[in-house]
Amino acid sequence: MSIQPHPLAELRPDTRATVAGPPVITGTRRPRIVVADDDDDVRETLARMFECDGFEVLVACDGDQLVCILDEAHRAGADPDVLLLDHRMPRYTGLEVLDGLRTWGFHKPSVLITAFGELAAEARALGAAVLEKPFEP
Repeated sequence: MSIQPHPLAELRPDTRATVAGPPVITGTRRPRIVVADDDDDVRETLARMFECDGFEVLVACDGDQLVCILDEAHRAGADPDVLLLDHRMPRYTGLEVLDGLRTWGFHKPSVLITAFGELAAEARALGAAVLEKPFEP
């Protein structure tokens, strides 16, 4: 059994962000959401739904791609306004990524999607809301 490094351990320290309170969206920029889920149908349905609601949507199919997207967005000065993360994804879980982001002081509104209700307390302790599967979009 090998121990995986922390999801955000490979990112340079200068990518750490400190955000106090909810995001402030100025001008006509559309709110930006990251939808991360390894289920293609769920991910595509949620992405289309949020696009129809006016969001700019970034999608990730696993925890590794999620970490890369968050790193690239931060480096570009385009942090997402909201994170919608599946818990059980390959490479890193949604909780692992949230824990890494919170450890850095990176606080964005987040929702953890899970079929495992027992994870709700842990997700809430990290500042995330919980959406239990199954759910209606």
